Amino acid sequence: MLKKLVKIFYIDKKYSGRMLWNKDALVINNLPSRLRFLSSIKKKSTKIHESLNSIKVDDKASRSGSAKILEKLLGFKSIIAKDIVLKNKKFHKISVNTIVYNFTCSLENGILPVTLEQFPEVLAELDLPLKISELKELPYDVNITAPLLSLPYQRLKTYTNGEIETNRIALISEILLIEKSKVCQIFAKKNFLLSLNLNQLLNNIKLLTDNGITKDEIIKDLWVLRYSTSVIEDRLDTAKRNGIDSFKTWMVRAQPEIFETYIRRRSDNKLILGDSSLTQYLSERLECTEEVAKYIISKQPALQNKSLKKMNEMIEFLFKHGFKPIHICRIPKILLHGVETTRKRLKELEATGMQLDSLYLLTKSQRQYLQYYELLVKSGKNKLKNT
Repeated sequence: MLKKLVKIFYIDKKYSGRMLWNKDALVINNLPSRLRFLSSIKKKSTKIHESLNSIKVDDKASRSGSAKILEKLLGFKSIIAKDIVLKNKKFHKISVNTIVYNFTCSLENGILPVTLEQFPEVLAELDLPLKISELKELPYDVNITAPLLSLPYQRLKTYTNGEIETNRIALISEILLIEKSKVCQIFAKKNFLLSLNLNQLLNNIKLLTDNGITKDEIIKDLWVLRYSTSVIEDRLDTAKRNGIDSFKTWMVRAQPEIFETYIRRRSDNKLILGDSSLTQYLSERLECTEEVAKYIISKQPALQNKSLKKMNEMIEFLFKHGFKPIHICRIPKILLHGVETTRKRLKELEATGMQLDSLYLLTKSQRQYLQYYELLVKSGKNKLKNT
C-alpha cells in the first residue's frame, strides 16, 4: 500500500504541475523559471521515492527512529533531525510507520515537501488526515494554512467553521501588512487569537497604531491584543496625562504597581530635567560636551530609563568622596548602580588601605568584586607576616 501511494504522489506529472501553480505561481512568473522549478521538484521527488522504498516500517515509538525517518524523508542533517525530535514531544510517542503515513497523506493532499521541511512537526500528528480535511474547507492553499495542523483537532474544527464566516486570516494579513502564511504561523503559536472576538481584535490594533505603536511592535508583542479595549485605553490615557508621548506595548501588559513606578519615575525625571534633555543634563553635571554625553548614553542606553533622582544622588555621592566628573565619564556604568552598595564597597576597600583612582572595581558584579576583595585582604595579611 505504501509503495502504491508513493508512486501516485511522486511520479504523477499532473500532481507536480498542481504543486507548482498552487504554491509558487506568484513567485515564478516566467516559463524558464517554471520549468526549472518543475525539474527540481521531479528530481527531489525521485530521491524521496527511493528513500521511502528503502524504509523499514516500524510500529514502535522511539526518538532515534523518528529522527532517522526525518533525515530520510526531508533530507535533514542528523543533528537537525535530532533537535526537531528533542523539542517536539509528540515525536517521542509516535511510530515511524505513522510518520511515513502522515508524510504520504500530506503529499496526497497537496502539501509540498518544502512546507513539511518548514513545519516538520505536523508529521507527528495522530489525526493528521482529519485536520487536513478541515483545512481544505478554507479558501486558501493548504501550504499557506499548514502551520495550523499543529492545533488540537477540535480547536481546529471550531476555528475553520468560524473562519469561513469571518475571513480572519485575510483581515489580519491586510491590517498588519504580513503574508497569510505568516498569519497562520502566528495563530498556531498564539492560539488565543483564534477565539478572541474579531471586533475587539481589530479595535485593539487600530487603537494601538493610532497612538503611535507600530505594527512591527504589535507583531513582536501580540499578547497586548488579549487585553480589553477599555484596559488599553485606560493605560494610554494615564500615560498621556503624565506627559508620556511615546507609547510601548509593555505599558499595557505591565502590572499596575510596575506601571505606576514607571509613571512616578518619569514625573520625577521631568521635575529634574525641566525643559532640558538627558544629554543636556549629563553634559552639565559631568562638565563635558553634549557629544560626550551622547556617547555615554550610547554606551549605557539603560541610563535613559534610570531614575534621575537616584542618578543625581550617585553623582553627588561620588563628588563628595573625591571623585571628579572625568572619573564618571570614563566609567558611566557607575550611574546605574545604587548608592548604598557603592558606599559599602568603598568602606571595605578603604579599610584595606586601597586608594581608588578609577570607578571600575565598584561596577563589577558581586561575585567578581568579592573575588578581588578576598585576594586584596589575603595579600594584606601576607605582607603583615613578612614584616
